[in-house]
Amino acid sequence: LFRCTECTGQTVQIPYEEKFDTTVPPDLPTGWRSSMARSPGSSDFTCVTTSPSSSPHAVMATNATLEQWLATLPIDCRTETPCRLTFAVRRSSTFGARCIVEASTDGGATFNLTIGDAPGPGSSSSYVLAELPLPGALDGCPAAVLRWRIVAESTGATGTYRMDDVRITV
Repeated sequence: LFRCTECTGQTVQIPYEEKFDTTVPPDLPTGWRSSMARSPGSSDFTCVTTSPSSSPHAVMATNATLEQWLATLPIDCRTETPCRLTFAVRRSSTFGARCIVEASTDGGATFNLTIGDAPGPGSSSSYVLAELPLPGALDGCPAAVLRWRIVAESTGATGTYRMDDVRITV
């Protein structure tokens, strides 16, 4: 069983919940990170007040033609075993890119575990609840990081991808 060996920065305990409601848009919650592919120095995923699953905020990415990602802050899995990841997803009909959920066991340096796909294109223009089992390799990890990675769709339109109500249960 591979376990992470490195603990860096701020961590949170599980069970963990993030509703993106404690920040001032467009800022992400403390410790969360985003790619900056659209504009260097500006996060691709931002908190927004438009169309959250639970008020007042959600996170949103635009432009399905660029690879983008959103990563959690490090999660301490030493005292509890992470079991399931749930989150709400809403995408516009023109956002055709896949979104893959991955995990890091080294504090976010590499993402060596694929957890699964978020609900895909054509799933719904309303929020859909995604539920994915978490791999046993996260058990005992002092700084696990989860990442949602948009896989660029070169023929797709830009559109919007929203996410809200992230939960990690034990």
